[in-house]
Amino acid sequence: MGSIDGVTNLSVGNLIDIICPGKRIVAEIKNKHNTTKEKHKVTIYRYLAKALEKYPGCTGYYVEVLPSNCAVYNCPYR
Repeated sequence: MGSIDGVTNLSVGNLIDIICPGKRIVAEIKNKHNTTKEKHKVTIYRYLAKALEKYPGCTGYYVEVLPSNCAVYNCPYR
């Protein structure tokens, strides 16, 4: 996703994987749904919250490229 025009692929060790200032997006990308255990997702959302402090006005996304059962979803974290 870092090769998409306008998207910056951040280096390893950052709280998030990509940023797209033009679209006001920050995101953590996982290839498959089983890459991250449920208990680690809370940490990912905390990282996204910290990234949003650094990039005000952006929306944070946790992206699963291949979600479980190919389910399509777009729901806010609460």
